[in-house]
Amino acid sequence: MKAKQKAFTFLESIIVLGIAALLVLITIPNFTKGQQIMAEDRFWRLLRYEWRRAQLRAEVGHQYIVIRYNKVGATLYFRGNDGIREIEIPQTLKVICFNEVTISPTGYTRARTQIFKSTVNNRLYRMKIQLAWGGYRLEEGDGRGLYDGR
Repeated sequence: MKAKQKAFTFLESIIVLGIAALLVLITIPNFTKGQQIMAEDRFWRLLRYEWRRAQLRAEVGHQYIVIRYNKVGATLYFRGNDGIREIEIPQTLKVICFNEVTISPTGYTRARTQIFKSTVNNRLYRMKIQLAWGGYRLEEGDGRGLYDGR
């Protein structure tokens, strides 16, 4: 005589798969949001690096560096006599206002404010370019300083 083998019924299997699918659906949006926040943080770090590099290129190479926003490709271009560097802006970061910036061979630039908005956390970022020394300060919408670009 054969012994009965114990196994999951079809209904039990469907319930387990449903619970697993629900857990996956709950965790994916949090994972995606985390990746988007990291992409924005990476952009700000890369911008700080390229900004400092542009100042150095201007002073050492005795050249003007022009920083422009390309709406079509969602990129920032750093253009000088020795070539072009570009930074891709994350899809979650919208450019509200970006005026062309020129860094002179002395490292100086005109004061101005560039404005970005994050769709991830719905925050407004103001990139305040300082007169003369050419650094910038990044502020959130409520005015708290995030980074002083010196």
